[in-house]
Amino acid sequence: MAYELNWNPKDKMPEQEAIAFLTEQVPEITENAFHVKKEADDGGTTLSVYIEMNDDLTRGYETHPAHFEELRGWRVVWVNCPPRYTNRWRNK
Repeated sequence: MAYELNWNPKDKMPEQEAIAFLTEQVPEITENAFHVKKEADDGGTTLSVYIEMNDDLTRGYETHPAHFEELRGWRVVWVNCPPRYTNRWRNK
């Protein structure tokens, strides 16, 4: 029941809309570079938010939105990564 309530695929936001939503929201929690991409793990599809760490290797954000009602159906994974790591996607 809880799984169906939280991850209802019938009401799932389209992938590109979900990525655009996160791309608009993440600058509210960090000034560091970030990248949002669709990935998968053993539990299914996720939207991964890669946020670069600060130059002193502290986390690049203090808090993150724990739940987005608008993203119902998507699991969001928050990933800390080294400085300049997201250049690999931006420089394509």
